[in-house]
Amino acid sequence: MRKNISNISIKINGREVIFEAKDKYILCSSLDVSRVFEKRHSDVLELINEKKKNNEIESFTERNFRLSKYVDKTGRTLPCYKLTRDGFSFIAMGLTGRKADSWKVLFIKAFNKMERMLKEYEEDFFLAHTQKEVFNLIYKTPCRNAILEEIKKQEEEKQAKCVKVNQYRIEEIFNGSEVKITTEIQLDFDKSVQYELNKPKIEKRMAEIEVYDMPVPENLRQRRIK
Repeated sequence: MRKNISNISIKINGREVIFEAKDKYILCSSLDVSRVFEKRHSDVLELINEKKKNNEIESFTERNFRLSKYVDKTGRTLPCYKLTRDGFSFIAMGLTGRKADSWKVLFIKAFNKMERMLKEYEEDFFLAHTQKEVFNLIYKTPCRNAILEEIKKQEEEKQAKCVKVNQYRIEEIFNGSEVKITTEIQLDFDKSVQYELNKPKIEKRMAEIEVYDMPVPENLRQRRIK
């Protein structure tokens, strides 16, 4: 899993533009926008402030134009805005010029790239916490993905959240061309969520999950976690 993801730098029109992740949003600076589009920063600020004067879209502008500050070359602290993708797209209509459309496309592509990176990081983060809090792993196992896939499958079937893995059994079968892992797993679910009320107990079930190129250590093939 990646240790952290905070920002990426992408060159647009010869300028280094920083895209940062904050509060599940991807942000760029109005200062970078002005540099790329070869506008005065004061003009970009004026464009944003004009949008913010419209009370009918106040919730939109508050969310997508976030007041910030930066220090210029002379040491002065000056205002700027952090723009979300929607914020950038909203003011981009007012940014014109011979190559403006090409630069807009590059900005959107950069937002897309950062969003993909953030999504991948969040998925890795979720898996890590699932392993620690639900799977209760205190050791590394190459069968982790098979177990997590089965947990997800049972959660979808029962419409309930798994809170504990009671025990599992893993058997590896190699047929000469692929590795097949049979997983038997018993889970506890959050009983506050109503599901299958006609069943008084959480049942065991078998699920075959094909996992390729994933050798299983001998000591894990019949191991049970109590």
